[in-house]
Amino acid sequence: MERTTLPVSMARKNFSDLVNEVWMYGERVVLERHGKAVAALVSVADLERLEALPRVPASPPAT
Repeated sequence: MERTTLPVSMARKNFSDLVNEVWMYGERVVLERHGKAVAALVSVADLERLEALPRVPASPPAT
């Protein structure tokens, strides 16, 4: 599976195309703001696999 990293501003302009790439090819898209990863677009299959994993406490975000 491919992984793409894009600024949020570019993802906003190409959102429909990105959703199609995630859906059709299983691509993972990491969205960045000011050079830091803030969110990701993943397929429903990936999300279901993540949700099936045991929960671990989240660590505080790095500053």
